[in-house]
Amino acid sequence: MKQSHKLRLILDAHASIAFLAGSVLDVKSSVDVQLVQKGRVGRSVWRADDPLDAAAPKFTITQEALGEGEEIAIAIGVARDATPQARAYVAAQLPRVGKLISYALPQGPGQKVVTGGGHAAMLAEQISNHLREVKQNSPAAMVHIFAAAPNSLLFFLGQEHQAIAPCIVYEFDFDSRSHKTYQPSFVID
Repeated sequence: MKQSHKLRLILDAHASIAFLAGSVLDVKSSVDVQLVQKGRVGRSVWRADDPLDAAAPKFTITQEALGEGEEIAIAIGVARDATPQARAYVAAQLPRVGKLISYALPQGPGQKVVTGGGHAAMLAEQISNHLREVKQNSPAAMVHIFAAAPNSLLFFLGQEHQAIAPCIVYEFDFDSRSHKTYQPSFVID
């Protein structure tokens, strides 16, 4: 059997699974990963080294204090604005969260605002670098991740998990099987 360092992943899964896959196949894994991203115009293959348009937008970052706790909640709003539901979940379920950081693209949410793999990887790196700065004084603070974003972005963010961890990725209940809100998935240390 011939071994290859190339891998094509079809991420038809929950966001937390995409994040977990990225954490296993992190940037030092030496695996050439191609991601099949589904979207409004069908499937396309995204790679972290896809060409990046110089005009590709970066996240606008806003931060709000929610209390005195050390834990951090982040809302990544790409396909939809994740902030209102993340804020409501934190208020009801996470008393130790002291701040909510929202990442949104300047043109607002949409299905085609992330232009490809290079853009998704750049956005994931922007989140990771920002969280590394925020966590300088409390590196062990838990990060709660609420996302409405392409799975490829979550995969690339998972590749950066060491800068973020410990963290919990939350899934939104789109199918109304329980409360039509976010639910915790798993903890990554």
